[in-house]
Amino acid sequence: MTANFSQYVPPGVYVQDDSQPIVVTTGVPTSTVTLVGPARGYQNSSDTFSLYSQTSTFLTFRGVFVPGGTNVVGAPLPVVTKTDGTVLTVNADYAFTVDTSDGGGATNNRVSIHRLSADSGNPQNPAVASPNGLADGDQVIITYAYADSSYYTPQEFSDPDLVSQRYGLAITSDATSPDTILSPMTLAAQIAFANGANSVLCCPIDQSSNAVALRDQFKNAYVKLEADFRVTMIVPLFAGVAETTVTTSAPVLESFIADLKAHCVATSADGFGRMAFAGAPKTYEETTDFTLVSTVLDHKRVVLLYPGRVSYYNGVVNRFVDVDGYYLAAAAAGVLAAGSVQRGLTKKSVVGFAGLPASVFQKMSKAYKNSLSRDGVCVFEQNRNNDINCRHGVSTDMTSINTREISMTRIADTLYSAIQVGMDNAGLIGEPIDLEMPSRVKGALSGILEQLKGNAVIVDYQNLAVRQQTSPQGDPTVIECKFQYRPAPPLNYVTVAFSIDLTTGVVDLGNASAPVTP
Repeated sequence: MTANFSQYVPPGVYVQDDSQPIVVTTGVPTSTVTLVGPARGYQNSSDTFSLYSQTSTFLTFRGVFVPGGTNVVGAPLPVVTKTDGTVLTVNADYAFTVDTSDGGGATNNRVSIHRLSADSGNPQNPAVASPNGLADGDQVIITYAYADSSYYTPQEFSDPDLVSQRYGLAITSDATSPDTILSPMTLAAQIAFANGANSVLCCPIDQSSNAVALRDQFKNAYVKLEADFRVTMIVPLFAGVAETTVTTSAPVLESFIADLKAHCVATSADGFGRMAFAGAPKTYEETTDFTLVSTVLDHKRVVLLYPGRVSYYNGVVNRFVDVDGYYLAAAAAGVLAAGSVQRGLTKKSVVGFAGLPASVFQKMSKAYKNSLSRDGVCVFEQNRNNDINCRHGVSTDMTSINTREISMTRIADTLYSAIQVGMDNAGLIGEPIDLEMPSRVKGALSGILEQLKGNAVIVDYQNLAVRQQTSPQGDPTVIECKFQYRPAPPLNYVTVAFSIDLTTGVVDLGNASAPVTP
Protein backbone atom coordinates (compact mmCIF):
# COMPACT_ATOMS: atom_id res chain seq x y z
CA MET A 1 0.00 0.00 0.00
CA THR A 2 1.40 3.43 -0.91
CA ALA A 3 2.54 5.41 2.12
CA ASN A 4 0.61 8.60 2.89
CA PHE A 5 3.35 11.17 3.45
CA SER A 6 0.87 13.90 4.43
CA GLN A 7 0.92 12.19 7.82
CA TYR A 8 3.90 11.04 9.85
CA VAL A 9 5.61 7.95 8.46
CA PRO A 10 8.69 6.39 10.02
CA PRO A 11 11.77 6.52 7.77
CA GLY A 12 12.36 3.33 5.80
CA VAL A 13 11.90 1.55 2.49
CA TYR A 14 8.35 0.98 1.31
CA VAL A 15 7.68 -1.61 -1.39
CA GLN A 16 4.45 -1.88 -3.37
CA ASP A 17 3.37 -4.82 -5.55
CA ASP A 18 1.63 -3.37 -8.63
CA SER A 19 1.43 -6.62 -10.57
CA GLN A 20 -2.01 -7.37 -12.02
CA PRO A 21 -3.52 -10.77 -12.65
CA ILE A 22 -3.80 -11.83 -16.27
CA VAL A 23 -7.48 -11.94 -17.14
CA VAL A 24 -8.08 -14.32 -20.00
CA THR A 25 -11.34 -15.02 -21.77
CA THR A 26 -11.49 -18.60 -22.93
CA GLY A 27 -13.75 -17.88 -25.85
CA VAL A 28 -15.59 -21.20 -25.71
CA PRO A 29 -17.69 -21.28 -28.89
CA THR A 30 -21.41 -20.93 -28.54
CA SER A 31 -23.57 -23.92 -29.42
CA THR A 32 -25.50 -22.37 -32.27
CA VAL A 33 -27.32 -24.52 -34.81
CA THR A 34 -26.62 -23.27 -38.34
CA LEU A 35 -29.23 -24.02 -40.99
CA VAL A 36 -28.45 -23.74 -44.71
CA GLY A 37 -31.15 -24.28 -47.30
CA PRO A 38 -34.28 -22.91 -48.94
CA ALA A 39 -36.60 -20.51 -47.19
CA ARG A 40 -39.78 -18.92 -48.50
CA GLY A 41 -37.55 -16.66 -50.59
CA TYR A 42 -39.06 -13.29 -49.84
CA GLN A 43 -40.46 -10.92 -47.23
CA ASN A 44 -43.63 -8.84 -47.36
CA SER A 45 -44.00 -5.11 -46.87
CA SER A 46 -46.29 -2.24 -47.75
CA ASP A 47 -45.82 1.47 -48.43
CA THR A 48 -48.36 4.29 -48.46
CA PHE A 49 -47.67 7.51 -50.34
CA SER A 50 -49.00 9.83 -53.04
CA LEU A 51 -48.38 9.11 -56.71
CA TYR A 52 -47.53 11.66 -59.37
CA SER A 53 -47.16 11.35 -63.11
CA GLN A 54 -44.15 13.64 -63.47
CA THR A 55 -42.05 12.20 -60.64
CA SER A 56 -41.25 8.71 -59.42
CA THR A 57 -41.19 7.49 -55.84
CA PHE A 58 -38.88 4.71 -54.66
CA LEU A 59 -40.26 1.84 -52.61
CA THR A 60 -38.75 1.45 -49.16
CA PHE A 61 -36.90 -1.83 -49.71
CA ARG A 62 -34.60 -3.07 -52.43
CA GLY A 63 -35.00 -6.32 -54.30
CA VAL A 64 -38.72 -5.90 -55.00
CA PHE A 65 -40.29 -8.51 -57.27
CA VAL A 66 -42.09 -6.78 -60.15
CA PRO A 67 -43.73 -8.06 -63.35
CA GLY A 68 -41.14 -9.06 -65.93
CA GLY A 69 -38.30 -9.10 -63.41
CA THR A 70 -36.30 -11.93 -61.82
CA ASN A 71 -38.74 -13.45 -59.34
CA VAL A 72 -38.65 -16.28 -56.81
CA VAL A 73 -41.24 -19.00 -57.37
CA GLY A 74 -44.31 -18.26 -55.26
CA ALA A 75 -43.45 -14.63 -54.57
CA PRO A 76 -46.55 -12.44 -55.08
CA LEU A 77 -46.34 -9.46 -57.42
CA PRO A 78 -47.13 -5.98 -56.09
CA VAL A 79 -50.72 -4.99 -55.46
CA VAL A 80 -51.54 -1.28 -55.62
CA THR A 81 -54.88 0.02 -54.31
CA LYS A 82 -56.45 3.39 -53.71
CA THR A 83 -57.42 4.29 -50.17
CA ASP A 84 -61.05 3.47 -51.03
CA GLY A 85 -60.04 -0.10 -51.90
CA THR A 86 -60.01 0.23 -55.70
CA VAL A 87 -57.41 -2.15 -57.15
CA LEU A 88 -55.26 -0.42 -59.76
CA THR A 89 -53.78 -2.01 -62.87
CA VAL A 90 -50.07 -2.07 -63.66
CA ASN A 91 -49.04 -0.31 -66.89
CA ALA A 92 -52.47 1.29 -67.03
CA ASP A 93 -52.85 3.23 -63.76
CA TYR A 94 -49.20 3.11 -62.77
CA ALA A 95 -45.81 1.80 -63.89
CA PHE A 96 -42.67 0.50 -62.21
CA THR A 97 -39.09 1.39 -63.07
CA VAL A 98 -36.26 -0.91 -62.00
CA ASP A 99 -32.89 0.75 -61.34
CA THR A 100 -29.90 -1.62 -61.24
CA SER A 101 -27.22 1.06 -61.57
CA ASP A 102 -25.88 0.34 -58.06
CA GLY A 103 -24.90 -3.19 -59.09
CA GLY A 104 -25.46 -6.29 -57.01
CA GLY A 105 -28.07 -7.88 -59.25
CA ALA A 106 -31.75 -8.39 -58.54
CA THR A 107 -31.35 -8.36 -54.75
CA ASN A 108 -29.95 -4.82 -54.84
CA ASN A 109 -32.29 -3.22 -57.35
CA ARG A 110 -34.28 -0.09 -56.56
CA VAL A 111 -37.87 0.00 -57.74
CA SER A 112 -39.77 3.26 -58.25
CA ILE A 113 -43.41 3.84 -59.16
CA HIS A 114 -45.18 6.68 -60.96
CA ARG A 115 -48.77 7.39 -62.02
CA LEU A 116 -50.04 7.01 -65.58
CA SER A 117 -52.86 8.98 -67.16
CA ALA A 118 -55.61 7.89 -69.56
CA ASP A 119 -54.22 10.27 -72.18
CA SER A 120 -52.85 7.87 -74.81
CA GLY A 121 -50.84 10.67 -76.38
CA ASN A 122 -49.26 11.69 -73.08
CA PRO A 123 -49.32 8.89 -70.43
CA GLN A 124 -47.72 11.25 -67.92
CA ASN A 125 -50.27 14.05 -68.35
CA PRO A 126 -50.79 15.37 -64.80
CA ALA A 127 -54.22 16.80 -65.64
CA VAL A 128 -55.81 13.53 -66.74
CA ALA A 129 -56.74 10.73 -64.33
CA SER A 130 -55.79 7.10 -64.89
CA PRO A 131 -58.29 4.58 -66.34
CA ASN A 132 -59.37 3.61 -62.80
CA GLY A 133 -59.65 7.20 -61.57
CA LEU A 134 -56.23 7.75 -60.00
CA ALA A 135 -55.44 11.46 -60.06
CA ASP A 136 -52.14 13.22 -59.45
CA GLY A 137 -51.40 13.37 -55.73
CA ASP A 138 -53.81 10.60 -54.73
CA GLN A 139 -52.62 8.29 -51.99
CA VAL A 140 -52.12 4.60 -52.74
CA ILE A 141 -51.21 1.53 -50.72
CA ILE A 142 -48.56 -0.71 -52.29
CA THR A 143 -48.18 -4.26 -50.93
CA TYR A 144 -45.17 -6.11 -52.31
CA ALA A 145 -42.68 -8.93 -51.83
CA TYR A 146 -38.95 -8.35 -51.74
CA ALA A 147 -35.68 -10.06 -51.02
CA ASP A 148 -32.81 -7.63 -50.60
CA SER A 149 -29.17 -8.64 -50.28
CA SER A 150 -29.46 -8.98 -46.48
CA TYR A 151 -32.11 -11.67 -46.89
CA TYR A 152 -29.47 -14.17 -48.01
CA THR A 153 -26.90 -13.28 -45.35
CA PRO A 154 -26.59 -15.31 -42.12
CA GLN A 155 -29.01 -14.07 -39.45
CA GLU A 156 -29.10 -15.29 -35.85
CA PHE A 157 -32.40 -15.80 -34.03
CA SER A 158 -33.34 -16.73 -30.48
CA ASP A 159 -37.10 -16.77 -31.09
CA PRO A 160 -38.86 -19.14 -33.53
CA ASP A 161 -41.58 -16.55 -34.16
CA LEU A 162 -39.00 -14.16 -35.58
CA VAL A 163 -37.79 -16.90 -37.91
CA SER A 164 -41.35 -17.37 -39.13
CA GLN A 165 -41.81 -13.65 -39.70
CA ARG A 166 -38.71 -13.46 -41.86
CA TYR A 167 -38.80 -16.76 -43.73
CA GLY A 168 -42.52 -17.55 -43.81
CA LEU A 169 -44.84 -20.14 -42.32
CA ALA A 170 -43.35 -23.60 -41.96
CA ILE A 171 -46.05 -25.92 -43.28
CA THR A 172 -49.22 -25.64 -45.31
CA SER A 173 -52.71 -25.15 -43.93
CA ASP A 174 -54.23 -26.76 -47.03
CA ALA A 175 -55.77 -30.09 -46.07
CA THR A 176 -55.54 -31.34 -49.66
CA SER A 177 -51.71 -31.29 -49.51
CA PRO A 178 -50.84 -31.58 -45.80
CA ASP A 179 -47.20 -32.55 -46.41
CA THR A 180 -46.29 -29.38 -48.33
CA ILE A 181 -43.45 -27.58 -46.57
CA LEU A 182 -43.74 -23.86 -47.28
CA SER A 183 -40.45 -22.88 -45.69
CA PRO A 184 -37.89 -25.62 -44.87
CA MET A 185 -35.83 -23.01 -43.01
CA THR A 186 -38.69 -22.16 -40.64
CA LEU A 187 -39.66 -25.77 -39.93
CA ALA A 188 -36.06 -26.82 -39.25
CA ALA A 189 -35.56 -23.84 -36.92
CA GLN A 190 -38.73 -24.66 -34.99
CA ILE A 191 -37.58 -28.26 -34.53
CA ALA A 192 -34.09 -27.16 -33.43
CA PHE A 193 -35.59 -24.78 -30.85
CA ALA A 194 -37.98 -27.50 -29.62
CA ASN A 195 -34.98 -29.75 -28.94
CA GLY A 196 -33.16 -27.20 -26.81
CA ALA A 197 -31.23 -24.86 -29.10
CA ASN A 198 -30.95 -21.38 -27.61
CA SER A 199 -30.10 -19.75 -30.92
CA VAL A 200 -30.27 -20.64 -34.58
CA LEU A 201 -28.19 -19.12 -37.36
CA CYS A 202 -30.13 -19.12 -40.64
CA CYS A 203 -28.44 -18.79 -44.02
CA PRO A 204 -30.95 -19.16 -46.89
CA ILE A 205 -29.65 -20.20 -50.27
CA ASP A 206 -30.16 -17.56 -52.97
CA GLN A 207 -32.75 -18.91 -55.39
CA SER A 208 -33.40 -15.58 -57.11
CA SER A 209 -31.56 -16.66 -60.27
CA ASN A 210 -32.59 -19.73 -62.23
CA ALA A 211 -29.17 -19.68 -63.92
CA VAL A 212 -27.44 -20.84 -60.72
CA ALA A 213 -27.63 -24.60 -60.11
CA LEU A 214 -28.99 -25.77 -56.76
CA ARG A 215 -25.68 -27.33 -55.77
CA ASP A 216 -23.89 -24.04 -56.44
CA GLN A 217 -26.52 -22.19 -54.40
CA PHE A 218 -25.54 -24.31 -51.39
CA LYS A 219 -21.83 -23.83 -52.05
CA ASN A 220 -22.31 -20.04 -52.30
CA ALA A 221 -24.08 -20.09 -48.94
CA TYR A 222 -21.19 -21.98 -47.32
CA VAL A 223 -18.81 -19.25 -48.46
CA LYS A 224 -20.80 -16.74 -46.38
CA LEU A 225 -20.12 -18.84 -43.28
CA GLU A 226 -16.38 -19.29 -43.73
CA ALA A 227 -15.16 -16.68 -41.23
CA ASP A 228 -18.08 -16.84 -38.78
CA PHE A 229 -17.02 -18.10 -35.34
CA ARG A 230 -20.65 -18.75 -34.41
CA VAL A 231 -20.84 -21.66 -36.83
CA THR A 232 -20.07 -24.96 -35.10
CA MET A 233 -22.86 -27.28 -36.31
CA ILE A 234 -24.20 -27.03 -39.87
CA VAL A 235 -27.44 -28.68 -40.94
CA PRO A 236 -28.04 -28.59 -44.72
CA LEU A 237 -31.69 -28.61 -45.76
CA PHE A 238 -31.58 -30.50 -49.04
CA ALA A 239 -35.07 -29.53 -50.20
CA GLY A 240 -35.22 -29.80 -53.97
CA VAL A 241 -32.28 -32.19 -54.29
CA ALA A 242 -33.44 -34.60 -56.98
CA GLU A 243 -33.25 -38.31 -56.32
CA THR A 244 -30.79 -40.27 -58.40
CA THR A 245 -32.09 -42.97 -60.72
CA VAL A 246 -29.42 -45.38 -59.49
CA THR A 247 -30.93 -47.61 -56.81
CA THR A 248 -27.72 -48.87 -55.23
CA SER A 249 -26.10 -45.54 -54.43
CA ALA A 250 -26.81 -41.86 -54.21
CA PRO A 251 -24.19 -39.92 -56.17
CA VAL A 252 -26.32 -36.77 -56.17
CA LEU A 253 -26.74 -36.79 -52.39
CA GLU A 254 -23.08 -37.72 -51.94
CA SER A 255 -21.95 -34.73 -53.99
CA PHE A 256 -24.08 -32.30 -51.99
CA ILE A 257 -22.80 -33.62 -48.66
CA ALA A 258 -19.23 -33.81 -50.02
CA ASP A 259 -19.35 -30.07 -50.69
CA LEU A 260 -20.25 -29.42 -47.07
CA LYS A 261 -17.58 -31.86 -45.93
CA ALA A 262 -14.96 -29.93 -47.92
CA HIS A 263 -16.17 -26.70 -46.33
CA CYS A 264 -15.95 -28.11 -42.79
CA VAL A 265 -12.50 -29.58 -43.34
CA ALA A 266 -11.09 -26.39 -44.90
CA THR A 267 -12.54 -23.98 -42.34
CA SER A 268 -11.57 -26.19 -39.41
CA ALA A 269 -7.98 -26.15 -40.65
CA ASP A 270 -8.20 -22.34 -40.45
CA GLY A 271 -9.39 -22.46 -36.85
CA PHE A 272 -13.17 -22.49 -37.37
CA GLY A 273 -14.04 -25.91 -35.98
CA ARG A 274 -17.38 -27.17 -37.22
CA MET A 275 -19.28 -30.34 -38.06
CA ALA A 276 -21.91 -31.24 -40.66
CA PHE A 277 -25.12 -33.04 -39.65
CA ALA A 278 -26.67 -34.35 -42.84
CA GLY A 279 -30.02 -36.02 -43.30
CA ALA A 280 -31.38 -37.33 -46.58
CA PRO A 281 -34.48 -36.14 -48.45
CA LYS A 282 -37.36 -38.55 -47.86
CA THR A 283 -37.37 -39.64 -51.52
CA TYR A 284 -33.98 -41.26 -50.91
CA GLU A 285 -35.22 -43.49 -48.11
CA GLU A 286 -36.10 -46.51 -50.22
CA THR A 287 -33.29 -46.28 -52.79
CA THR A 288 -30.19 -45.16 -50.96
CA ASP A 289 -27.49 -47.41 -49.58
CA PHE A 290 -26.67 -45.28 -46.53
CA THR A 291 -23.64 -47.38 -45.65
CA LEU A 292 -22.16 -46.65 -49.08
CA VAL A 293 -22.78 -42.92 -48.68
CA SER A 294 -21.16 -43.01 -45.24
CA THR A 295 -18.13 -44.90 -46.53
CA VAL A 296 -17.60 -42.43 -49.36
CA LEU A 297 -17.82 -39.39 -47.03
CA ASP A 298 -15.71 -40.95 -44.25
CA HIS A 299 -14.70 -38.02 -42.02
CA LYS A 300 -14.99 -37.18 -38.35
CA ARG A 301 -16.63 -33.87 -39.23
CA VAL A 302 -19.52 -35.48 -41.12
CA VAL A 303 -22.47 -37.09 -39.35
CA LEU A 304 -24.91 -38.93 -41.63
CA LEU A 305 -28.26 -39.51 -39.95
CA TYR A 306 -30.74 -42.30 -40.58
CA PRO A 307 -33.63 -42.66 -41.32
CA GLY A 308 -34.36 -40.31 -44.18
CA ARG A 309 -38.04 -40.10 -43.35
CA VAL A 310 -39.81 -39.39 -40.06
CA SER A 311 -43.43 -38.83 -39.12
CA TYR A 312 -44.56 -35.31 -38.24
CA TYR A 313 -47.89 -34.04 -36.96
CA ASN A 314 -49.29 -31.10 -38.93
CA GLY A 315 -51.47 -29.57 -36.26
CA VAL A 316 -52.89 -26.98 -38.62
CA VAL A 317 -54.78 -29.61 -40.63
CA ASN A 318 -54.74 -32.38 -37.98
CA ARG A 319 -52.81 -34.85 -40.13
CA PHE A 320 -49.69 -36.98 -39.75
CA VAL A 321 -47.27 -36.50 -42.61
CA ASP A 322 -43.81 -37.77 -43.53
CA VAL A 323 -40.98 -35.22 -43.54
CA ASP A 324 -37.37 -35.42 -44.66
CA GLY A 325 -34.40 -36.73 -42.73
CA TYR A 326 -32.74 -33.33 -42.58
CA TYR A 327 -35.37 -32.23 -40.07
CA LEU A 328 -34.17 -35.11 -37.89
CA ALA A 329 -30.67 -33.67 -38.31
CA ALA A 330 -31.94 -30.27 -37.11
CA ALA A 331 -33.40 -31.95 -34.04
CA ALA A 332 -30.13 -33.78 -33.31
CA ALA A 333 -28.16 -30.52 -33.60
CA GLY A 334 -30.64 -28.88 -31.23
CA VAL A 335 -30.04 -31.63 -28.66
CA LEU A 336 -26.27 -31.12 -28.91
CA ALA A 337 -26.67 -27.34 -28.64
CA ALA A 338 -28.66 -27.75 -25.42
CA GLY A 339 -25.91 -29.75 -23.72
CA SER A 340 -22.25 -29.30 -23.03
CA VAL A 341 -19.69 -30.10 -25.71
CA GLN A 342 -18.55 -33.29 -23.99
CA ARG A 343 -22.00 -34.84 -24.36
CA GLY A 344 -22.74 -36.72 -27.56
CA LEU A 345 -25.94 -38.08 -29.09
CA THR A 346 -25.88 -41.70 -27.92
CA LYS A 347 -29.19 -42.62 -26.27
CA LYS A 348 -30.42 -39.02 -26.50
CA SER A 349 -34.04 -38.55 -27.58
CA VAL A 350 -35.39 -35.98 -30.01
CA VAL A 351 -38.81 -34.36 -29.83
CA GLY A 352 -41.11 -32.79 -32.38
CA PHE A 353 -41.89 -35.98 -34.30
CA ALA A 354 -44.73 -38.48 -34.06
CA GLY A 355 -42.51 -41.51 -34.63
CA LEU A 356 -41.16 -43.43 -37.58
CA PRO A 357 -43.33 -44.33 -40.59
CA ALA A 358 -44.39 -47.98 -40.64
CA SER A 359 -42.40 -48.75 -43.79
CA VAL A 360 -39.24 -47.47 -42.10
CA PHE A 361 -39.88 -49.03 -38.70
CA GLN A 362 -40.53 -52.49 -40.14
CA LYS A 363 -37.21 -52.78 -41.93
CA MET A 364 -35.11 -51.61 -38.97
CA SER A 365 -34.11 -55.03 -37.70
CA LYS A 366 -31.26 -55.36 -35.24
CA ALA A 367 -28.97 -56.73 -37.96
CA TYR A 368 -29.81 -53.86 -40.30
CA LYS A 369 -29.20 -51.23 -37.62
CA ASN A 370 -25.94 -52.92 -36.66
CA SER A 371 -24.72 -52.78 -40.26
CA LEU A 372 -25.58 -49.08 -40.50
CA SER A 373 -23.89 -48.15 -37.22
CA ARG A 374 -20.84 -50.27 -38.00
CA ASP A 375 -20.31 -48.32 -41.23
CA GLY A 376 -20.62 -44.90 -39.64
CA VAL A 377 -24.31 -44.05 -39.95
CA CYS A 378 -25.88 -42.28 -36.97
CA VAL A 379 -29.05 -44.32 -36.50
CA PHE A 380 -32.17 -43.09 -34.71
CA GLU A 381 -34.68 -45.72 -33.62
CA GLN A 382 -38.09 -45.81 -32.01
CA ASN A 383 -38.12 -47.46 -28.59
CA ARG A 384 -40.95 -49.19 -26.75
CA ASN A 385 -42.13 -45.83 -25.37
CA ASN A 386 -42.38 -44.51 -28.95
CA ASP A 387 -39.53 -42.10 -28.29
CA ILE A 388 -37.07 -41.51 -31.11
CA ASN A 389 -33.56 -41.75 -29.73
CA CYS A 390 -30.07 -42.09 -31.07
CA ARG A 391 -28.73 -45.63 -31.10
CA HIS A 392 -25.07 -44.59 -31.26
CA GLY A 393 -23.90 -41.05 -32.00
CA VAL A 394 -21.14 -41.70 -34.51
CA SER A 395 -19.50 -39.83 -37.35
CA THR A 396 -18.76 -41.38 -40.72
CA ASP A 397 -15.15 -42.08 -39.67
CA MET A 398 -15.13 -45.21 -37.52
CA THR A 399 -11.34 -45.52 -37.39
CA SER A 400 -10.91 -44.79 -33.68
CA ILE A 401 -12.73 -43.34 -30.70
CA ASN A 402 -11.23 -39.92 -31.42
CA THR A 403 -12.82 -39.78 -34.86
CA ARG A 404 -15.88 -41.94 -34.21
CA GLU A 405 -17.46 -40.11 -31.28
CA ILE A 406 -19.10 -36.74 -32.00
CA SER A 407 -18.25 -35.42 -28.53
CA MET A 408 -14.53 -36.09 -28.96
CA THR A 409 -14.39 -33.89 -32.06
CA ARG A 410 -16.39 -31.14 -30.36
CA ILE A 411 -14.12 -31.24 -27.29
CA ALA A 412 -11.03 -30.83 -29.48
CA ASP A 413 -12.65 -27.95 -31.39
CA THR A 414 -13.64 -26.22 -28.15
CA LEU A 415 -10.14 -26.63 -26.73
CA TYR A 416 -8.59 -25.22 -29.92
CA SER A 417 -10.94 -22.23 -30.02
CA ALA A 418 -10.57 -21.45 -26.32
CA ILE A 419 -6.77 -21.41 -26.52
CA GLN A 420 -6.76 -19.39 -29.74
CA VAL A 421 -9.11 -16.70 -28.44
CA GLY A 422 -7.80 -16.74 -24.89
CA MET A 423 -4.14 -16.34 -25.83
CA ASP A 424 -5.04 -13.54 -28.26
CA ASN A 425 -6.91 -11.76 -25.48
CA ALA A 426 -3.97 -12.14 -23.10
CA GLY A 427 -2.25 -9.26 -24.90
CA LEU A 428 1.13 -10.96 -25.08
CA ILE A 429 1.75 -10.86 -28.82
CA GLY A 430 3.94 -7.90 -29.70
CA GLU A 431 5.36 -7.53 -26.22
CA PRO A 432 9.16 -7.85 -25.70
CA ILE A 433 10.41 -11.29 -24.73
CA ASP A 434 12.16 -10.64 -21.44
CA LEU A 435 13.13 -13.17 -18.79
CA GLU A 436 9.59 -13.31 -17.44
CA MET A 437 7.77 -13.73 -20.76
CA PRO A 438 7.88 -17.58 -20.82
CA SER A 439 6.35 -17.60 -17.34
CA ARG A 440 3.67 -15.13 -18.39
CA VAL A 441 2.83 -17.26 -21.42
CA LYS A 442 2.68 -20.37 -19.27
CA GLY A 443 0.47 -18.60 -16.76
CA ALA A 444 -1.94 -17.45 -19.43
CA LEU A 445 -2.17 -20.91 -20.99
CA SER A 446 -2.56 -22.69 -17.68
CA GLY A 447 -5.32 -20.24 -16.75
CA ILE A 448 -7.23 -21.19 -19.90
CA LEU A 449 -6.74 -24.90 -19.27
CA GLU A 450 -7.83 -24.58 -15.65
CA GLN A 451 -11.00 -22.82 -16.73
CA LEU A 452 -11.70 -25.50 -19.32
CA LYS A 453 -11.11 -28.09 -16.63
CA GLY A 454 -13.45 -26.25 -14.28
CA ASN A 455 -16.12 -26.16 -17.01
CA ALA A 456 -15.68 -29.92 -17.52
CA VAL A 457 -14.66 -29.45 -21.15
CA ILE A 458 -11.59 -31.51 -20.31
CA VAL A 459 -10.96 -33.81 -17.37
CA ASP A 460 -7.35 -32.81 -16.78
CA TYR A 461 -4.09 -31.82 -18.44
CA GLN A 462 -0.43 -32.52 -17.72
CA ASN A 463 3.17 -31.89 -18.79
CA LEU A 464 2.62 -28.23 -19.66
CA ALA A 465 5.99 -27.03 -20.97
CA VAL A 466 6.94 -23.61 -22.36
CA ARG A 467 10.23 -22.63 -23.98
CA GLN A 468 11.64 -19.92 -26.22
CA GLN A 469 13.25 -21.09 -29.43
CA THR A 470 16.88 -20.14 -30.01
CA SER A 471 19.00 -19.43 -33.05
CA PRO A 472 20.21 -20.77 -35.37
CA GLN A 473 17.93 -23.81 -35.38
CA GLY A 474 14.89 -21.93 -34.14
CA ASP A 475 13.27 -18.51 -34.25
CA PRO A 476 13.86 -16.53 -31.03
CA THR A 477 10.58 -14.65 -31.56
CA VAL A 478 8.68 -17.90 -31.01
CA ILE A 479 7.60 -19.28 -27.65
CA GLU A 480 6.30 -22.81 -28.04
CA CYS A 481 4.00 -24.61 -25.62
CA LYS A 482 3.19 -28.28 -25.27
CA PHE A 483 0.81 -30.25 -23.07
CA GLN A 484 -1.38 -33.33 -23.04
CA TYR A 485 -5.05 -33.25 -22.15
CA ARG A 486 -7.49 -35.89 -21.04
CA PRO A 487 -10.99 -35.66 -22.53
CA ALA A 488 -14.11 -37.28 -21.13
CA PRO A 489 -15.03 -40.06 -23.57
CA PRO A 490 -18.67 -41.13 -23.63
CA LEU A 491 -19.84 -44.15 -21.68
CA ASN A 492 -21.06 -46.55 -24.35
CA TYR A 493 -21.01 -49.92 -22.61
CA VAL A 494 -21.61 -51.29 -19.13
CA THR A 495 -20.94 -55.00 -18.64
CA VAL A 496 -22.49 -56.87 -15.74
CA ALA A 497 -21.78 -60.50 -14.87
CA PHE A 498 -23.86 -62.43 -12.34
CA SER A 499 -24.28 -66.03 -11.18
CA ILE A 500 -26.33 -68.10 -8.79
CA ASP A 501 -24.82 -69.18 -5.46
CA LEU A 502 -26.42 -72.30 -3.98
CA THR A 503 -23.45 -73.48 -1.94
CA THR A 504 -24.72 -72.85 1.61
CA GLY A 505 -27.87 -74.94 1.51
CA VAL A 506 -29.07 -73.21 4.71
CA VAL A 507 -32.78 -72.55 5.20
CA ASP A 508 -33.79 -70.63 8.34
CA LEU A 509 -37.38 -71.54 9.21
CA GLY A 510 -37.56 -69.08 12.07
CA ASN A 511 -40.99 -69.15 13.77
CA ALA A 512 -42.75 -72.34 12.70
CA SER A 513 -46.03 -70.44 12.33
CA ALA A 514 -44.50 -67.89 9.89
CA PRO A 515 -44.46 -68.53 6.13
CA VAL A 516 -41.21 -69.92 4.83
CA THR A 517 -39.45 -67.95 2.09
CA PRO A 518 -37.21 -70.09 -0.15
